[in-house]
Amino acid sequence: MHHSSSRIALATILSLAAASPALGAETLPRSGTAPIPVERPDLDAEMAREFVGAKVVSSDNRISGEIEDIVVEDGALRAVIGYGGLLGLGDARVSLPLSDLRMVARGIARVRISDDQVRGLPRYEG
Repeated sequence: MHHSSSRIALATILSLAAASPALGAETLPRSGTAPIPVERPDLDAEMAREFVGAKVVSSDNRISGEIEDIVVEDGALRAVIGYGGLLGLGDARVSLPLSDLRMVARGIARVRISDDQVRGLPRYEG
């Protein structure tokens, strides 16, 4: 994991949200569900820092990976999760909406899907 690139990406996300009030008014449809607000007013820099580096625990109580970064993808905030590999080498990466994760303790985020479903998400290549 590259902490400096995470900080740069986070700073970019936060500055885009602050500089573009119109962006916060938009919503993006998720296939088969209601639109999701693009801007998360409750997401401040400190909260975002808590997500990066957190272990992701699946609905079947397995550690599914670690949040490596928070990115804007198609106008929505997404968590990039790395799993597998050894010491950060050979990790596979997936992303899912940040709103699908809940911090349940310091350094632990819970997702409502199984470990197999996390690993079955499309690969993140960003």
